[in-house]
Amino acid sequence: MFKLVYFLRAALSGLRQSPFVHFVAALAIGVAIFAVALSRFGVEAVGAVLEGWGSEVQATVYLKDGLSPEECLELAHRIQREDGGAVRLVGPEEALLRLRQDLGEAGDVLTNLPKNPLPATLEVHPAQGQRSASAIAALAQKWRGYPGVATVEYGREWIERLEGLGRAARGAGALLLLVVLGAAIIVVAATLQLAIHARREEIEIQKLVGATDTFVKAPFLLEGLLQGMLGAGLACLGLWALARYLGPHVNRAAAFAISGISFPPLVGWRSALELCGAGMAVGLIGSLLAVRRFLRV
Repeated sequence: MFKLVYFLRAALSGLRQSPFVHFVAALAIGVAIFAVALSRFGVEAVGAVLEGWGSEVQATVYLKDGLSPEECLELAHRIQREDGGAVRLVGPEEALLRLRQDLGEAGDVLTNLPKNPLPATLEVHPAQGQRSASAIAALAQKWRGYPGVATVEYGREWIERLEGLGRAARGAGALLLLVVLGAAIIVVAATLQLAIHARREEIEIQKLVGATDTFVKAPFLLEGLLQGMLGAGLACLGLWALARYLGPHVNRAAAFAISGISFPPLVGWRSALELCGAGMAVGLIGSLLAVRRFLRV
């Protein structure tokens, strides 16, 4: 207990000796944590948007001519029973009416057709876990083997593009995470290098009187942890201010552009604790690097 108190007092003394330098390191950690939090929010927001778009994924099952309404309904019930999701039967008359409405004024040319050329179809909205390109491709291949099914279309290229956007967003977030955290670790290490140089005589005296390696390292490691805590606090304060003053405007703009999308909160108690842990980890890693390189103990 006495050693812990001594280490803490020594760390606080080191912070007081060069407050500006340590504040710069804490500010660098804060900026890094702030950027990481915004990056994570961005990735989660993009994921929410893509999930919202993914809920609109639809497969169209074209049925063969000559099927009775009862047979069409039986196919619809079979698909829903075996694969879940939502299935809706669209008869030829409804399909022709939709086409006429989509064509607008040009739809009048369909009024005097001698025969309705459109087949009955099943509009299938796959279940939550079956909206990936590979899952829908497997379902489409399965449905094509059903009696009475002519073909299946599901917008393969569009789904693959959605998945590609999701992968790109996650990759960009991971790259930004590595860059900003790496930069913060370098700044912390450089800051503690200055502190170690300033206290080199004190360290040499401690070694001469028999101080162990751990005894010499501990105050600097605590300095790194305190820098990380301060930086994480600054980041949380910045995130709170951003959510407080800009969040409502962003939510209104997003709700206007994309209805039905629920974005994750920018900062909360759980995320604040996670950011605090990340800041302490960054400070500790930076201090370890500085100690190992310059103390050689």
